[in-house]
Amino acid sequence: MDSVLAVGARTQLSALALSAAGDTLDIDIAWTSSAPHVAAVNVFGLLTANRSGSAVVRAETETASGELLVRVVDADINSVTRTLSDPFLGALVRGLTPPPRAAATGLIHGCTDAAIAGNLLAAQACLSNLEALAAESDRDRPLLAISSLFIRSARRSLAVDP
Repeated sequence: MDSVLAVGARTQLSALALSAAGDTLDIDIAWTSSAPHVAAVNVFGLLTANRSGSAVVRAETETASGELLVRVVDADINSVTRTLSDPFLGALVRGLTPPPRAAATGLIHGCTDAAIAGNLLAAQACLSNLEALAAESDRDRPLLAISSLFIRSARRSLAVDP
């Protein structure tokens, strides 16, 4: 599984060591990064995205290891959070009928939280879900169509090359 983070993002990684029987083992895990100038990880698994590029983060015990490819990209996170917290978008969402309003509100909060955390893949997936909600509603189509303009703006701010 790969991860894409914005420059400046921090995220706590975790690893779980299991016995052959599937029991959780209480053993030390060593964290390393192949490119700490791109993505540094401390002894506690706190990952910091320092600059654009790629790094392999490794969690290792005496008998097993696991790796995570981390891509760090420049992204305009402030633009996303500004777009998603725009008062006009909020007024559009408040004008929706109750079921889509609740779904849209939850998705907007999730997208904003993911963007603030610098988790670009989660933010992009959340925006895709919000766009799908806008596309599937019939009664609220005019309001959701207008809000989709804001969604597309936020998605452009998170553009990440594959």
